[in-house]
Amino acid sequence: MTLPDDSDAARYAQGCERLEAGQFDAAESLLSAVKETSPEFARAQYHRGIGALRAGRLEAAAAHFSRAAASDPELGAAWNNLGDVQLRMGRLDEAEASFRRAMQVTPSLAEAFYNLGTLTLQSNRLVEAEACLHRAIVLRPDFAHAYNNLSEVMLRTQRVEQAESCVRQAIALAPGFAQAHYNLGNLMLLAGRAGEAERSFRRALELQPDFADANSNLARLLLGQRRAAEAETLLRAEVATRPGASAYNLLGSALMAQQRVDEALACFREAVALDPDSGEARYNEGGALMTLNRLDEAVDALQRGYALAPELAAGRLILGMTLLKLGRYREGWPHYEYFTARRASGQGRSALADALPEWQGEPLAGRSLIVLCDYGFGDSIQFVRFMSALKARGLARLTLLCPPELKTLFESVAAVDVVKSTEDHIDLRQSDCWCYLPSVPLRLDVTLDTLEARLPYLSVGAARIKRWRTRLDAALPAAQAKVGVLTSGKPRTDDLHAALMDEQRSLAHVGACAALLAVPGVSFVSLHKDPLKRAQWRELPETLRPFDPMGEVEDFADTAALIRNLDLVVTTDTAVAHLAGALDTPCWLMLNDDSDWRWLCARTDSPWYPGALRLFRQPRSGAWEAVIDEVAAALPAWLARPR
Repeated sequence: MTLPDDSDAARYAQGCERLEAGQFDAAESLLSAVKETSPEFARAQYHRGIGALRAGRLEAAAAHFSRAAASDPELGAAWNNLGDVQLRMGRLDEAEASFRRAMQVTPSLAEAFYNLGTLTLQSNRLVEAEACLHRAIVLRPDFAHAYNNLSEVMLRTQRVEQAESCVRQAIALAPGFAQAHYNLGNLMLLAGRAGEAERSFRRALELQPDFADANSNLARLLLGQRRAAEAETLLRAEVATRPGASAYNLLGSALMAQQRVDEALACFREAVALDPDSGEARYNEGGALMTLNRLDEAVDALQRGYALAPELAAGRLILGMTLLKLGRYREGWPHYEYFTARRASGQGRSALADALPEWQGEPLAGRSLIVLCDYGFGDSIQFVRFMSALKARGLARLTLLCPPELKTLFESVAAVDVVKSTEDHIDLRQSDCWCYLPSVPLRLDVTLDTLEARLPYLSVGAARIKRWRTRLDAALPAAQAKVGVLTSGKPRTDDLHAALMDEQRSLAHVGACAALLAVPGVSFVSLHKDPLKRAQWRELPETLRPFDPMGEVEDFADTAALIRNLDLVVTTDTAVAHLAGALDTPCWLMLNDDSDWRWLCARTDSPWYPGALRLFRQPRSGAWEAVIDEVAAALPAWLARPR
């Protein structure tokens, strides 16, 4: 290498040329030869820092930028890049000082304002971040990264429309900016615009195929839309190239959604191996074990999750349900109740929480309590039995808030002074405290030994019963037994976990129970409200088609009156099973092999509804035919029993 002369200026100029050409060693050789006394020394050190930074040598880069700034304190770019390196190294206080010095010596340096804005955004100092990012944009109107970060400030300060405007401006300025497309996807998810979110995540991945967060968020979106097979494809590609605990966790969830539980368990265990401190992975492992009915192993994994992440409400719920399924009520209720009690504002927690203290089990004598139904219809019917125990504690006034569909039915609960629909106005000035209905068993310390099981605890008016008796008598032969039949409950499409659980405990088509419907000497009555299921009845041969009066049913009080006119109810795990039990009407309950906690393990009866319920369980996962055949075989003997 021959220099045109021996000057530092020539070394500096050629060093810069080599640096831009990516010839880092040659550039370093030239730039390091610039003498400390030379006017070019500060800039040579600055460019040595650039070379070291591009090579990923942060300590060396910091040293060169420091020497450049020391040699020329007015070199704002050196201070700015020094701050950038310090920020990458986690030396936040030093980085902030460097950025502020850069802004002081070079007030026109947009990058310094941007970097300080980014740092203060990371520290959640949003007022400062917004001011810095706005200034960066004023200085450089085409600064896409500044617009992108400003959108995050707007989002955190709940200015969603402005956040969207900023991130769209970032994309307009830099269409190939993957992070901006990803952020737009997150904003579209927040706005409930799933189609636009999906397009944004996919665009981010086109631009940056190794963008793990975009891949994960797209997979979560697909899972939420019950497109588990598509999510699996994305996640398998990710674990093949970038195996990580988060990706394995999500892949396990995609497999659980497809009821491939053994494969899901393997993924969750891989996630645990990669990150033993992941409470979420431990909880998910326990959930898979619970689904496989390996309950003791499930409790062990779930308790490990609890030790790592006691605040993770969904995991606590699974732990609670597993303990309850084992009959360990005193241990299980606190975890089961935690899911309800710890939901934050904006995540479904009742507005009552902002107006009244929540009852935690303190004395109730002479006080006024509001109990709010939560979860599904079946849960409310199951737990409303505890109102008498609450009233027995000396309550002066007990108010029950329930879904409109349950209001008339719950007016039959003698212990309740006032029943209000959740759509009704309620005067809170007459109340001292409130609680969720699922919290009551914990507050009352309910165990299997103390379970309130006196039946019936619900009733329905005689006039309504008579009206339905007249309706059935007009439609059905008087000499035949009347058996209600129900193969699934109300679909829940807004909750992925609930929808999957409903799938597992329901029959996909009413025709699956043809063997039951063929039993002679029985008049079957449909208890389906779902229009799709009612349409499925009409697809059956007329000789198998039950009588369907459900178009005339307005609420659960009507359903209760209809059930009171039946000899037997046969159903999958639905709210109607609880309703029949609460009315003390014989009910045969067809259960999937990993049935819900309330039916305990292996039992053919229920302590919640003693004498009313008989349980028929799948011998293995998905074996509904075996359950239906067992019910059909048992029905003739039941019909022939002495009455």
